Amino acid sequence: MPGGDSAAAGGKTGVRIVVVGDRGTGKSSLIAAAATESFSENVSPVLPPTRLPADFFPDRVPITIIDTSANLESRGKLNEELKRADVIVLTYACDFPLTLTRLSSFWLQEFRRLEVKVPVIVVGCKVDLRDDNHPISLEQIMGPIMQQYREIETCIECSAVTLMQVKCFDAPLQPAEIVGVRRVVQEKKKEGVNDLGLTLDGFLFLHSLFIDKGRLETTWAVLRKFGYGIDLKLRDDFLPAPLKHAPDQSIELTIEAVEFVRRVFRLFDTNNRGALRPAELDELFSTAPEKQFVPDSKQYAGLVLFKTGLNSIKQNRTRVFLAPSIKGRDGMENQIVMLVHGIGQGYLMVGGNFAILHKELLADCLFAVGNCKTSNFPWDEAPYKDATERTTQGNLTLKGFLSEWALMTMLDPRGSLANLLYIGYGGNPASALHVTRRRSVDRKKQQTERNVFHCLVFGPKNAGKSTLLNSFIGRPFSESHEPTAGERYAVNVVDQPGGNKKTLILREIPEDGVKKFLSNKESLSSSDVAVFVYDSLNYMTEIGACYLRFTNFLNYWLCSILYKCMCHACEFHVHIPLKCLNGIEFLLEGEEIYSDEYSWKRSNELLEEVSRHGEESGYGVPSLIIAAKDDLDQHPRSVQNSVCQELGIGASIPVSSKLGDMNNVFCRILSAAEHPHLNIPETVAGREHKQFRQLFNHSLLFMSVGAAFAVVGMAALRAYGGRRNSSR
Repeated sequence: MPGGDSAAAGGKTGVRIVVVGDRGTGKSSLIAAAATESFSENVSPVLPPTRLPADFFPDRVPITIIDTSANLESRGKLNEELKRADVIVLTYACDFPLTLTRLSSFWLQEFRRLEVKVPVIVVGCKVDLRDDNHPISLEQIMGPIMQQYREIETCIECSAVTLMQVKCFDAPLQPAEIVGVRRVVQEKKKEGVNDLGLTLDGFLFLHSLFIDKGRLETTWAVLRKFGYGIDLKLRDDFLPAPLKHAPDQSIELTIEAVEFVRRVFRLFDTNNRGALRPAELDELFSTAPEKQFVPDSKQYAGLVLFKTGLNSIKQNRTRVFLAPSIKGRDGMENQIVMLVHGIGQGYLMVGGNFAILHKELLADCLFAVGNCKTSNFPWDEAPYKDATERTTQGNLTLKGFLSEWALMTMLDPRGSLANLLYIGYGGNPASALHVTRRRSVDRKKQQTERNVFHCLVFGPKNAGKSTLLNSFIGRPFSESHEPTAGERYAVNVVDQPGGNKKTLILREIPEDGVKKFLSNKESLSSSDVAVFVYDSLNYMTEIGACYLRFTNFLNYWLCSILYKCMCHACEFHVHIPLKCLNGIEFLLEGEEIYSDEYSWKRSNELLEEVSRHGEESGYGVPSLIIAAKDDLDQHPRSVQNSVCQELGIGASIPVSSKLGDMNNVFCRILSAAEHPHLNIPETVAGREHKQFRQLFNHSLLFMSVGAAFAVVGMAALRAYGGRRNSSR
């Protein structure tokens, strides 16, 4: 039975279309236009198999289109594809009559020789390039051929220009009109036309011509047809992002959307390096709207620092774009605002509108440098910047590219959908995003269908949270440490045993931000797992360049002697007395140095807080404990493991980013997320509440049973009394 996507038992599961024809007849361009609903002038000679989404056609049948080569060396592969086809599309070039003649002299005879018995659709491409001086009657030529070869279902002619015309104005261009458009563009802009039709430059020139001649409605009709509003951004009604869903549901890209993103990556990865350079990313997102004023943090390009702050601006009722304040040359705190220079005055860009900045305010400027930087790239700011895997040259890998899309879809589904459409997603927008099943249902079913998992990372300061995130995205270990100012994300694709791939999103919650995070009752609802990191450092503390090791302190007298010697040798001043209790905790010139005992204690406190919040809100999540910095000497973890056992979670996982020994920690995190009914910590209060609820339920059960017996007894007594009275 022909058809590579057919199912013998369950009927059709898909249609396999094989596109064949002479070289240069437009096979690849036809497939690309069908898949993206747009014309591209840069199409590979032979495209990889192209799968159209199930909702591309009303029958909702998945369609796979196979491109082929007419070269002799590819003839064997071509014959194999023809035998597997469900439908054959046979192409010829309208501007090259010989290819039309070869339909009957070669191709149709070849199909019969191979005993291929499937419908054949003949398609004439490049109809806009046909010579108008030598008109051809398609009916006169194809009529006899279709009579001879009954396997031909139909014959059509098309072009990318015609497809655009039909989509936007519901009426195809007539042949004479196509020739006229081509001639006008070619006269004014030679590079606007090539053998395939209008190039991008030609298309843009054509619309600039419409505008120059006052026919703005033509250009606006095209823009509106593709969902653009008056701000040249996609309208909300064109972005059917699922905004309403339960707190414990999340949004992911569908399989069709992920495959589209993969194809786009391969298309722009022209050298097959497996990574996209910044210039290639800019080109990829060149059709997305520019974001306003992305400052260069090193040069403050396009920023103006006002010595007088915002007072005078507010008095003049001038709205400003607020940016972080910095210290000016005079040491004063000043506010950065955006400025575009005009003649004799300045302008402030606010939400796409210009506000006048008067001359007297310009006199207060301390400096103004460069032009404002703009970008179409959607991931050059937090939380997306530096959140994914890159090469040592800073290029974005395929895993990093897919991870950025997963993160944006989770945090900003509407923005993710918009950017998909900006870069050419031609499927039904409603089919690009998928709302996952509720996590509470996953817990009851003891399994999940998610492809993207969200992990919260808690821990005290200097425990190694940021190092864990850096290791996850392939960043090299660094001895220097910069405290994380706010929340941070790290995303990557995790390869699981068996070849499965899942995306894991790590979200670091700073220690001083935990209280604010937990103030929201639903803060844990969108998370699949939580990890708690502590420093497994064995009584090691760093003082400048001096390292000191303390183990098994026997008494306070010995500790005091070491304390005095240490102060004399290192020449520093300790502000508070050293106290020794299974570790060290002291303050050095205003800098806190924590021991592993403190780190473990604080991590355990955070685990208790988060667990208690999960029990109270009903959004408890599987939890794991990670012992970081395991490259240093470690003392027995019997206490930590006993706590884990008491809470009902797995033993702590030792890791060492410095040695590169991560102990398969990310697969273990993912495994915990995929088993939502396990490793959910249970606090003492939660356990007591659970026992009370069980006791209360048992009491109700006993009371119900007792009440039932009482009712039955009363009924039996009444029945007995009734029979006794009747016997009298």
